[in-house]
Amino acid sequence: MYREFEKYILSNNLLQQHQKILVACSGGADSMCLLHLMQQLAACRQIKLAVCHVNHQLRATESEQDAAFVRNYCQTHGLEFELVAVQVQEFAKQQALSIEQAARHLRYQALYQVMSRLGCDLLATAHNKNDQVETFLLNMLRGAGIAGLKGMLPKQGNIIRPLLDTERSLIESFCVANNLSYCHDSSNDSHEYLRNRVRHELLPSLKEYNPNILETIAANMQNLRCDALYLEQQAKTIAATILQLHQNSAFPVVHINLGKFTKLNQAMATRVVLLAIENLLGHTQGINRKQLLKIYELAQEQSGAKQLKLPHGLLLKKTYTELTISFDAATIARTSPVVLNIQQTGNYSFSGAELSVTQEYHCSKPQSTASTLYIPLEIAQAGIIVRSRQSGDYFALKNGGRKTVKSFFIDQKISKEQREQVPLLYLGNKLLCIMGYRLISSEFSSTDQNYLVIKYKKNKI
Repeated sequence: MYREFEKYILSNNLLQQHQKILVACSGGADSMCLLHLMQQLAACRQIKLAVCHVNHQLRATESEQDAAFVRNYCQTHGLEFELVAVQVQEFAKQQALSIEQAARHLRYQALYQVMSRLGCDLLATAHNKNDQVETFLLNMLRGAGIAGLKGMLPKQGNIIRPLLDTERSLIESFCVANNLSYCHDSSNDSHEYLRNRVRHELLPSLKEYNPNILETIAANMQNLRCDALYLEQQAKTIAATILQLHQNSAFPVVHINLGKFTKLNQAMATRVVLLAIENLLGHTQGINRKQLLKIYELAQEQSGAKQLKLPHGLLLKKTYTELTISFDAATIARTSPVVLNIQQTGNYSFSGAELSVTQEYHCSKPQSTASTLYIPLEIAQAGIIVRSRQSGDYFALKNGGRKTVKSFFIDQKISKEQREQVPLLYLGNKLLCIMGYRLISSEFSSTDQNYLVIKYKKNKI
């Protein structure tokens, strides 16, 4: 198995010599197999390893036992080890997230913090072929399109997945053959969760029809990835010629040239619409194929003015010359806030705006503004969240009092619709900035001269 593991790493260019890799290790069979194989790789490839276990504190004694197991393994094998405990339930309640969303956010936040602290170049996770197929089936059951069915990549940013092409049965056999002990997460046995039902019920049933179902689905996913990448590139090229994003006094509006739009085939037209919606919302969650087809059919009709209500308070209007998508002041309603977890550098979309996140070195302290924040890297490790407003949001005043974000919006004469599009930047539980409007705090007790730089700007199509 090691030879296939090494071959997969080399063929996908997952890492280079002299790099330091942080291995995320839960203690389960997948991560213990990954750790063991990475140890073998390190012995002959001039790479360094460190290990991090994140305790989500969701399974009481069992969680503590898993953490102790991984720690003991690392001590026995002389591996650099970090243990991080996170409060998932409290964070989920605080940020209005599901337990799964909160756990994932806190886990990756912890892993990135450890990477920075230990000077690691890459993060290795133990996602395998079964995880890929399960995710494919889950997304298919939820009605995802090609973008949701293409699966994870072997390398994405600074995350590598060396076991992505390996079946779980081979992983478990490898652990047995090499006398590798591992922990068992009892929550994986529960049929309460849809993923577990897919794993324990749906996949075994599919294997009765096709014993090689994992290989079949994995091959299809590879084809979908190639197709999706090509279509995404084509859609962006076309969108640049027929979309325009305009900002008015209330909220952004996307204009679509109707004549050019109606000449597109259905597949490309729906992707262009998704790009338009993403420019307004920063995401396309809740937009389904039925709604996209309605938009396409409406555009093809010869009649004049018509309109169509969409999720998230969006309203599509048709005239003789164009389609417009904007926020409907009468019906806008958000069931949950838009939430971005800033975990690494890159560009993030947020409700008709873009957040550019980079790292910079400054000898002297740079000056933050409402549109550009400089946060010391060691301070940023507390976790940065950018989200839309929630009831009860407030910030501290210099006189010792406090002011609600709602009151601030009213004072600034920001309309109710526009308020939903204003990003609030939090460091941990503290509101630092109402992006584009007010810098609340930029004083940090830190001597770190490396800064995370967050720049806010409105999108232009």
